[in-house]
Amino acid sequence: MSDNTKIDYVDATINPQGWGCWGTCSYCYARRLAKRNLNKCDLCNQFIPHWHPEHLEKPLHWKRPRRIFIQSMGDLFHVLTPTEQIAQVIAIARQAPQHTYLFLTKNPQRYLEFSFPNNCWLGTTITWRGRYEMSVYDIWLSRVKHPHKYISFEPLLGEITVVAGGMSWYIIGSQTGPGAIKPQQEWVEKLIARADQEKIPVFLKDNLLRLFPDLPRRQELPERMVNRVKEKEGGI
Repeated sequence: MSDNTKIDYVDATINPQGWGCWGTCSYCYARRLAKRNLNKCDLCNQFIPHWHPEHLEKPLHWKRPRRIFIQSMGDLFHVLTPTEQIAQVIAIARQAPQHTYLFLTKNPQRYLEFSFPNNCWLGTTITWRGRYEMSVYDIWLSRVKHPHKYISFEPLLGEITVVAGGMSWYIIGSQTGPGAIKPQQEWVEKLIARADQEKIPVFLKDNLLRLFPDLPRRQELPERMVNRVKEKEGGI
C-alpha cells in the first residue's frame, strides 16, 4: 500500500482496499505477490479486500502533482465492493485536484454508478476477444461517458481485431510469472497500427519491450494528462 511503485506510467499507487480482490483471475500478479507475505497486514497477505482509510488520504498530503494508480493490488470496482468505499475514493480525487487519478477495472459497468471529476482517467482491461470481454467492452464504449477513457491490453493473451475509437490511451503489456503466455508480435503491431489510425497515444510496458526488442520504444502519455501536471507545477 506504499506510494512507491514499479508501474512505469504512474508516480504513485494507493490501495485503500488493501491487497486483495474477490476476483478469481488465474494470472493475477497481485495475488502472487501477496502470497510472499511481504505486508505487515495479515489480511493483505491473505489477499482479502478490506479498508485502509489511512492510505486513501495520502494524496491530500502530497503537494507536488502526481499520477496516482488507484488500487493496483485489486479491483476497486468489483461487484462486491461497497458503493460508499468507491465514493470515498472519488471524493479524495475532488479534494486533491492537483493529481491525476488512474482507475482500472474489469467491471467498467460500475463506472455508470458514479460521477467522476476530470482529473480521473477511467480504464478497463481487455486481454483477448472472449465473449465476456467483448460484452464488457461494448458497455465501456457506448455507455460510459467521460472525457478520459483508456484500455489496458495487459496481459495480451490473443489477437484483438475489433477495437473502436473513442479512447484516449492504449497500454499494452505481456503476461508475467510462471507459465506466462507470450503474445505474438503481430498482435501488438496491429494494436499500434489501430492506435495510430485513431491518433491514440500508446504505452508499451517494459515487460513487452523485453520480449520484442525490435518494437519501437513507445511509452507515450496522453497530452492532456501531461499538461495537467505541468499546469499545476507552473510549467506551462
